[in-house]
Amino acid sequence: MKDYRTAIENAARASKIELNPGDQEQLQKDLAAFEQWLEPLLAVDTAGTEPLLFSHHTVNVWRNDEPEAGHQEKLQQAAARFRKNYYRVPAIID
Repeated sequence: MKDYRTAIENAARASKIELNPGDQEQLQKDLAAFEQWLEPLLAVDTAGTEPLLFSHHTVNVWRNDEPEAGHQEKLQQAAARFRKNYYRVPAIID
């Protein structure tokens, strides 16, 4: 079985979750099983096959995304933190 320990530790650190050794062992087994399932799919020759963007032939019925004038004061009041024309958001990456 391939050793996925480093990949699992990196993913856990990036997602800010703590894994106990039992969870890490189970994830290694799951990743190995997924890799075995994926091998035959990767072996299929897809040369000359056009990419499929959508599996249906419908048309977008939503409105066009066009900018509109907003009420800046209301937006600033709704923001958790607003300072010097910038909206402050919590950091997601250390």
